[in-house]
Amino acid sequence: METKRNQAVPTLKLSHIVLFGLAYMTPMIVFGIYGLLAETTHGLVSTAYIVALAAMLFTAYSYGKMTKAFPIAGSAYTYTRKSINPYVGFMIGWAVLLDYLFLPMVIWLIGAVYLHTAFPNIPLWTFVLAFIFITTIINIIGLKAAASVNTLMMIFQLLVVGIFISLSIIYLIKGSSPFALFSFNPFLNEHLTFSFVAAGASIACYSFLGFD
Repeated sequence: METKRNQAVPTLKLSHIVLFGLAYMTPMIVFGIYGLLAETTHGLVSTAYIVALAAMLFTAYSYGKMTKAFPIAGSAYTYTRKSINPYVGFMIGWAVLLDYLFLPMVIWLIGAVYLHTAFPNIPLWTFVLAFIFITTIINIIGLKAAASVNTLMMIFQLLVVGIFISLSIIYLIKGSSPFALFSFNPFLNEHLTFSFVAAGASIACYSFLGFD
């Protein structure tokens, strides 16, 4: 008697995977670090992001080269282990693992701080525990439920970013002269120094995938 093999049915669609990648980048994180970044750079936020973007582009180019050289799973762990040293690769692997461990903690903490600011009578730890409980329940239910919740959260984030950009454009058009739209102050001002920009770029890297 012939037995049919159980064919693996994909749990997630390509759109779900793309949204998971975008969620990991957390598009709204730019709002969470803007104040710290503006203070660190003395208003040179745009310049800091340009420097951080340059570093990310070189990193992405390097990853493309390493993928061709070592077409196996493992990312930074594999590249370091194969090209430098297995012991260094071991340390990089643990760093990546800790990243996945600490990233949810940071997101919970940032969200709790925002909610505590809006509702100061509720203790901060209450929001942290609530986030942990909700996240745990979603993951226990299953991957499909997590994908659905992730899709809704990404739609919400993109809507918030879109509304913010639209309101910013309206404010600039109605509240400023046309020349203000082409101001170089966010890129160049009297506080422009390498130390300020470099410090800001290290914080701005938090907005890019894999460098939180």
